[in-house]
Amino acid sequence: MKKPMACLRLLPLFFFSLFLASCHDDDEEVAPLSNQLEYDSRTYDLGMGLTYDFGPFALHSEKTHYAQGILLTDAKSVNQKPNIVLRLYLFNPGTNVPVTGTFEFGDVKNMPSDRAAAKYRWKNFFLNSGLLLDLNKDQELDPDQEYFEIRNGSITLSGTAPDYTVNCNVILETGKPLKAQFKGTFIPITVSSSGDDLTSSRS
Repeated sequence: MKKPMACLRLLPLFFFSLFLASCHDDDEEVAPLSNQLEYDSRTYDLGMGLTYDFGPFALHSEKTHYAQGILLTDAKSVNQKPNIVLRLYLFNPGTNVPVTGTFEFGDVKNMPSDRAAAKYRWKNFFLNSGLLLDLNKDQELDPDQEYFEIRNGSITLSGTAPDYTVNCNVILETGKPLKAQFKGTFIPITVSSSGDDLTSSRS
């Protein structure tokens, strides 16, 4: 009986060693994103970054921030229809120029504008940002059915215009995380005189 009992005593050690090996495999580092967007267990390649300036911005009565828009898309040119667009609106203190840095989600929903202005007076933040995704594969982006707002997280913008790096780590209204990274030369966009159209400098 000694041999069977000895084997039984060794079985826990055997399974424990298997468990350690399994944990080691699970802990292996995942390759970082490189000009890619990851959402809902899928990874999308990003082909282009665009930027546009809105200028001075006011949360309340006084203009205290500078507003800049960032678009990341899988399209490789302004003439190609995108299947995915990440839309980011960044606001930094000061009214002269956009700046780089880390921007936190501006949680101002249901907050009086004077309180929001006081809370974010000296902070970088982002608002009204989200993901447009062609869910039904009809090559059209429906802002009513295929747009998902960001509800939490942070965005980091680094570099010097027009060469930026964007790192995005946020949570959408679906409760699912979204991560994105894009490094490249961003195409500037201007607003037409009518205010209705966006025009790329490369269109």
